[in-house]
Amino acid sequence: MTYNIHVGVGMDKKLDLQRIADVINHEKPDLVGLQEVDRGVKRSEGKDEIAELAQMTRMDYAFAHNLDYQGGQYGVAILSRSLLKNVEHQVGRSTIARNLKAASIRPSHDPSAVPLRTAHLTTLMAPWPRTGDLDPADAEAAVA
Repeated sequence: MTYNIHVGVGMDKKLDLQRIADVINHEKPDLVGLQEVDRGVKRSEGKDEIAELAQMTRMDYAFAHNLDYQGGQYGVAILSRSLLKNVEHQVGRSTIARNLKAASIRPSHDPSAVPLRTAHLTTLMAPWPRTGDLDPADAEAAVA
């Protein structure tokens, strides 16, 4: 599953992590790639969004810090029903010169497991499944 959580704020402009957790719990995915995640950022009440979502969904997590913002961190994350191992964070540049981070996992405990990478605003050229969010304006730049 991939989910741009828009820093936990819904279309009604309310910060509600439980609503996001409810969607994830309803779908029961093994892995979730999350984009636009805040940790300790003022705009999201200083919440550690990924830690709270992990607790609400009873999943393990990895977070990749993209940039410092309003006293905290903003980035992407992965939630997993299994314990995450071999997590790596990579920095890249998009076609619109925005810093990117990717959180990757390569599960070593299960030889049949598939590696996963999640990113925001990028096309990754690695030969494994990917989740991500490509905003409409950036999609035009990526296709051009």
